[in-house]
Amino acid sequence: MAELSQCANIEVLNQSILLLRAMIPAAEEAGLTMVHCQHYQFEPVGGSAILLLSESHFSAHTWPEQATVAIDVFTCSDPIKAMECVRIFSEMVQAQSVQLQQIPRGIHA
Repeated sequence: MAELSQCANIEVLNQSILLLRAMIPAAEEAGLTMVHCQHYQFEPVGGSAILLLSESHFSAHTWPEQATVAIDVFTCSDPIKAMECVRIFSEMVQAQSVQLQQIPRGIHA
């Protein structure tokens, strides 16, 4: 789980479809396998999106007015892939601050 703040790429945080379009390549480049996706646009700005992964999920919820996005990358495969996904996505939203919390879950705990 991570909270990304001071994000310079506010447009991605404003529009849920752009959020989703940033999440998909981040997951793919990290070696994760998307099986389904969904997004929801809040008014006037902000959104949530989720990728259902064969390894578990990658979710995001934005607060554009605070230049912040909270993400959860949960994987039952190599935890390095989850960390790589966070790194790539952080770069895409141009986060200046990344507060990361790793929580052992499931059979890999």
